[in-house]
Amino acid sequence: MKKSLSALDLLAVAGELNAEVAGQAVDKVYGIGDSILLRVGREKRLIVANKNRVSLTTRMPPNVSPLPALRARLEGCRLERVEVPFFDRVIELRTNCGTLVVELLNPFNAALVEAEKNGKEEGGRRILWLLHGYKSRDRELRLGDHYVPPPRSFKDPRFADSFLDAVGEGMGRRLGLSRELEAEVCARADCGDPLEAWRAFREMAVMAAVGPREPVIHVVNGEAAFVSPVPFKTIGGELVRFNSFNEAVDEYFWRLEAEEAARKSAEEARNEAGRLMASLEEARKARNRNEAEAEEARRVGEAIMLNLYGLEELLREARRLYGEDKDSFPERALGLSVGSIRVVGFDAAKRSLRLDLGGLEAVIGLNESPGDAANKYFGLAKELRRKAEGAGETIRRMEERLRGLQLRAEGAESSFKESVRVVYGKEWFERFKWFVTSGGRGVLAGRNADQNEALVKRYMRDQDLFFHADVPGAAATVLRINGGSPDPEDIMEAAVFAASNSKLWIAGAMAGDVFYVEGSRVGKEAPSGEYVGKGSFMIYGERGWVRGVELSLGVGVRFDGEVARPISAPPSAVARLAHVYAVIRPGGMERGRAAQAVREGLIKIDARARRVVADQLVELIPGPSRVMEVRAGNPMDWAEVRTAFQ
Repeated sequence: MKKSLSALDLLAVAGELNAEVAGQAVDKVYGIGDSILLRVGREKRLIVANKNRVSLTTRMPPNVSPLPALRARLEGCRLERVEVPFFDRVIELRTNCGTLVVELLNPFNAALVEAEKNGKEEGGRRILWLLHGYKSRDRELRLGDHYVPPPRSFKDPRFADSFLDAVGEGMGRRLGLSRELEAEVCARADCGDPLEAWRAFREMAVMAAVGPREPVIHVVNGEAAFVSPVPFKTIGGELVRFNSFNEAVDEYFWRLEAEEAARKSAEEARNEAGRLMASLEEARKARNRNEAEAEEARRVGEAIMLNLYGLEELLREARRLYGEDKDSFPERALGLSVGSIRVVGFDAAKRSLRLDLGGLEAVIGLNESPGDAANKYFGLAKELRRKAEGAGETIRRMEERLRGLQLRAEGAESSFKESVRVVYGKEWFERFKWFVTSGGRGVLAGRNADQNEALVKRYMRDQDLFFHADVPGAAATVLRINGGSPDPEDIMEAAVFAASNSKLWIAGAMAGDVFYVEGSRVGKEAPSGEYVGKGSFMIYGERGWVRGVELSLGVGVRFDGEVARPISAPPSAVARLAHVYAVIRPGGMERGRAAQAVREGLIKIDARARRVVADQLVELIPGPSRVMEVRAGNPMDWAEVRTAFQ
């Protein structure tokens, strides 16, 4: 199983990042452990950098926090370009404020270095921020020093002459190729021929860096085993294809990262439980000791009370002997006895007698009355009982804490197992928000301005109906018409979807107006002197209207075998699409909390909903919401869904 991205993978990541986020500003900088997250652009895209990968991600881990030093340097800076300077597992995110160098090596590290001046390094780039200080035989990384790149003990395989004396056994090591890439090159070409081997490698490198890419996850024996920008003949297994390599990388590595986090949490809980068990054992011993000593003191006190007169007589005689001769008293006192009471020792410093009271030992001062001695022992018994009770309360709290840790350790692993999503290839329409109307017609809506543009330009046909809420900042929504006229219910459901996925929801409106036209009457040609921006369109001719559309959505999950698909749809249509769903309306609960509340409600009805994380549901919630109800549905077969989008 691949544990981290290769140099070939980084070429593909860099190519896609340059196409998708280059030129956009870094909005936020977060960290969790050794992971760095950059939020970029108006669409709030997330770039994650950790020991496994550098890629776009749609998943914000829990418990992230700002990285103040890096944040101060990078926030507001423009991401200019992403580069892989050498064929190595090092990638550079260049901004106008400096370059974030990420080393996917052992150990993993990241450094923000000064931007190059006039394209030259001029003696090296100074380190402005450093994840970890590092020192080895080859280099040292310290804040304020010039950045020294990792040493390379291999030839750059991007050049043909590097292959001339590198082919044969150990080729991968001499060229810095991973084992998988070396095997794949040799499967595509005769590795005994340097030029042929280089051409095979170059073809793969060009596909990764420039395209056309064919991003895949190789699934072997039901497990995601390998992710690559191009399929590997030598890996085999089932190929799950993706629209972008970053999407494939995110899908592949989140499972590893979530599993690692779960195992780490479970290990921490078990270690803490082990330490607590040792403390608990000591606390139990202390409690038992206090209880035994309290009982002993009580019995001694009672024995003194039962022998008051005998003790008074013995003490009078002891005082007389002590007054006669202090020096000889210790020896003479040992012979004193009255009935079953006898002296067994004397402490000269404390002037106290150690007495045997019929098998119980008591210590009484020469000038102490038997009554006072009894009260002393009863008081000691009371104090020891109080300590034992206190120890018992401490033990109770420790036992509760121990049970909590044990449950946490078990829960961390079981919750991960329950939440693992099966890797699956998405249908083309799943990149958009989608649903199927009660009349069986497919509806699509853009998630952002880019998707609005793509939906109208590439996927909307002349006979389809285009819907849009009568406000700026709404999703382009398309009702697909494959024959016949849509029913009024189809029109209304598409209008509800368009109104709900608009800024009407964010504004807290309960209803709004929606217009619709044929696809043939939507275009980008603006009148002279005007401009139509990205995600906006011109509408030609008369519009149809649906007035006073109520804003409401069903947000839920459908399960197709082991695949869990999050979905949103109008409440009247969602029961035919999801196994379990929540009905939401505009409200006061921010999207993240609303998504968590929806997820918790879904899990109560169907535990399989653990496979969907809150971040996936956030994407389906238009804005601040309130959860009205959670219900079970009876969805149509996935084949019927696919038919609606043919």
